[in-house]
Amino acid sequence: MHPRSKHNGRYDFKRLTASSPPPIPGRADALHAVADLLASGNGGEIPRGQSVRVLDIGVGANCVYPLIGQAEYGWSFVGSDADPVALESARSRRKWNNLGKAQPSWERTRLNFGGRGTELWCPGGEVAFIRRMAQESAEFPQVCRWFSTLVSKETNLPLIDEALERAGAREVHTLEMTQGQKRSRIIAWTFQNFRRTA
Repeated sequence: MHPRSKHNGRYDFKRLTASSPPPIPGRADALHAVADLLASGNGGEIPRGQSVRVLDIGVGANCVYPLIGQAEYGWSFVGSDADPVALESARSRRKWNNLGKAQPSWERTRLNFGGRGTELWCPGGEVAFIRRMAQESAEFPQVCRWFSTLVSKETNLPLIDEALERAGAREVHTLEMTQGQKRSRIIAWTFQNFRRTA
């Protein structure tokens, strides 16, 4: 786990679920890793507050990354998703929260740790998805300082690196994460030429 993770060390899943359903320490780790990357180009200091704007492509029904990123660092998020059911669920939760009401009972019974099919696969698999992301990101090289995505299979990294090189990425980083026996990674790339200070 990341050293800043509130879930660092061993934790009791039953207790964690009771206090914060669903428990998502791995998702927080991903944001901490990205925060470290941002700090490396900011004199070692993590940029905080709404001036850090994040586009979460595939935000999902739970808006997990925006919720964690805002709570931990105060970042501002815009979420997009191709699944209309996920977007409607996200809107419903926001509406209930804005009304100051508890989560509706029909939502409490729908804890889904696996995700919907549209969240778990795309034609051509992970490599095709990230290749498309690389190509599309190259069309907007100055809009984002960093583009990033989770990579589930380490064996896909050489093909993804090749796609990013073809797209013209100036800098590429693989951010490794470990949660117990599970290893995952984020690949981050930029088209901008800025001096990293740490």
